[in-house]
Amino acid sequence: MDMRKVVNLFVLCVISSMMLCCKRNPVIQVDNVKEVDFVNKTGDVLNGVLVDEILGARVIMVYDTLLFVVTTDPQGLLQIFSTNNVHQKLGSFCKQGRAQNEMSRLSFCQAYKKDDHIYLFVIDGGMRICELDITASLEKGATVVTRAKMRPAVELGLDVFIDNDIDYMLDFTDSYSIQFGEKQKTVPSRYLLLKDDKQQNLVFFKSPMNVDESGFVNFPYRGTILKHPSKNIVVNKFSYMDYLLFMDFDNNHNYAIHQQGSMTHEDTYYREDPWIQHFSACTTSEDYFLVYYRNGDYSHIQREGDDYYPELLLFDWEGNYIKGFKMDRNSDSMGFDENNKVLYTMNARTEQLYRYDLSPYLP
Repeated sequence: MDMRKVVNLFVLCVISSMMLCCKRNPVIQVDNVKEVDFVNKTGDVLNGVLVDEILGARVIMVYDTLLFVVTTDPQGLLQIFSTNNVHQKLGSFCKQGRAQNEMSRLSFCQAYKKDDHIYLFVIDGGMRICELDITASLEKGATVVTRAKMRPAVELGLDVFIDNDIDYMLDFTDSYSIQFGEKQKTVPSRYLLLKDDKQQNLVFFKSPMNVDESGFVNFPYRGTILKHPSKNIVVNKFSYMDYLLFMDFDNNHNYAIHQQGSMTHEDTYYREDPWIQHFSACTTSEDYFLVYYRNGDYSHIQREGDDYYPELLLFDWEGNYIKGFKMDRNSDSMGFDENNKVLYTMNARTEQLYRYDLSPYLP
């Protein structure tokens, strides 16, 4: 073999090695990232049935056979209905005030069942975590708080509770700064694991994503988190990217999916026109989670002013796309009754609760 061939072979090996290293060291640090095709794949339009108008309703959530509604009613910030008869209110709880078991304002975290009792984690006033015994509250006709604690004195975002333990939580915020090298940079997001008052930052991104406009470093990473009803699987859905990040705490396994050919964290983020959310409201079941998506052709066409009608996408907890539907109206929050395969949606502006029967479409 002559010297020229040896040099060419050496150069080829170096280039191949560099390309391999790049592939092995992406910006996002997870076990694997896979492409999934879910855009513009939805089927028929789902036609909902108006169930009721709930005065002051803001957000809904469904767990087991219970429909939870956060309201602005000072006599009951939390109202509970049965999915077997949504027209009948089971009770009003969390009266607004400063007395024991009263609250200032309310937001949901998650629900779980233990020893035949249903419990609900809520955040009171943005700073106090409360665990409510819903079963006992319904039996007594009064709010039963089993545990309460103040949130840690850090810049907190959205919380989920690992092992349904009030002392073991993952806090996600998409606007936070830490030190990268010698310069202070705004990092895309922060994942803070808190257990027994100890803190651990989970680092999924080695550096911020490149953006085409200054001041938008955080924007492509904005989003929310959701948790599996019984397992310790947490999903971070990105509001302005076709991207889902999965964290499996039971198996110490982290993975991600994104739409085939869509932007990833190795690319430069370009502002979209129009600028609308990709993933938004969501709800969960044991086998899959359901999430609104507004960046498909249907949402761009079916709209009323700035209200883009969403598509409803179903993914399993391994990141596989199952199926999707087009929604007949806009809404802010939803809950899924997996016993009867019924989806409930709430529009906070109209205070209208709608019902969608998915049983003909789901196994």
